[in-house]
Amino acid sequence: MIIAQFMLIWVVVCFVVGTAAYARGRRFWVWFLWALIISPLMAGLLVALLPDLYLREELEERRQQAEFDRAMLENP
Repeated sequence: MIIAQFMLIWVVVCFVVGTAAYARGRRFWVWFLWALIISPLMAGLLVALLPDLYLREELEERRQQAEFDRAMLENP
């Protein structure tokens, strides 16, 4: 019974890691399986330490828009 509870908690925490990874622009299933294999704690730490891909993409879009706006102001 205790082993079943431990395994259920392990899978739930792996699901949380996968969801957190997905929220940061990474693949849910890759990180879910990675957490199952190595440990949810280690995978969660890796997700937290890796850069947010959505944020990086948004910053790149803003930089490109700023360059476009600057070029339009310089050459009307």
